Amino acid sequence: MVATEALASGAVTRRELARDYSKLFRNVYVRSGEKLTAKDKAVAAWLWSGRSATLAGLSAAAVLGSRYVDASAPAELIRANRRSPEGILVHSDSVSDGDISRLGVLSATSTARTAFDIGRRMDLVDAVIQIDALLNATGCSVDDVLAVARRNPDARGVRRALTALTVADAGAESPPETTTRLLVIASGLPRPETQIAVRERGR
Repeated sequence: MVATEALASGAVTRRELARDYSKLFRNVYVRSGEKLTAKDKAVAAWLWSGRSATLAGLSAAAVLGSRYVDASAPAELIRANRRSPEGILVHSDSVSDGDISRLGVLSATSTARTAFDIGRRMDLVDAVIQIDALLNATGCSVDDVLAVARRNPDARGVRRALTALTVADAGAESPPETTTRLLVIASGLPRPETQIAVRERGR
């Protein structure tokens, strides 16, 4: 919650704020002892920005529905001012309106743009794990992400993203499944197919 707003509305008193809540970011508090998810941290970072920043990277992935974002990772935002507290990573990328999604009151990079950004910023294995999870959760395709890459050929890390996308697979349903697939590919064996439908005889 935003402390000044909660105090002004009477939702909490100063004593309750000091006793029952812990400061996460400037003017943003959470109930003491509450275990935060990556989505919770993303929303908290957005509140810290004055509700003006665009969620990006792993934070965007979390609010878009990805199930495997590490809650200990920094929240990621796009805003002009790069200054940020510990626990928030700010990017100053230029993102077109077509690559922005509105999620209620939140603004986040689109699924395809989010996967592209993850691919160009993270190491290969971690990037593919996160891209697989995001595509699986949203129905976005590798081709959708490649379209973003084609529109941004001069973006930093675009070659790294393209490498990740060559081995990404929306059919992977867990990080271990992704990791196993990458090991198989690295060993020189044929790329395994994911989620093959098995039909019972007569159906």
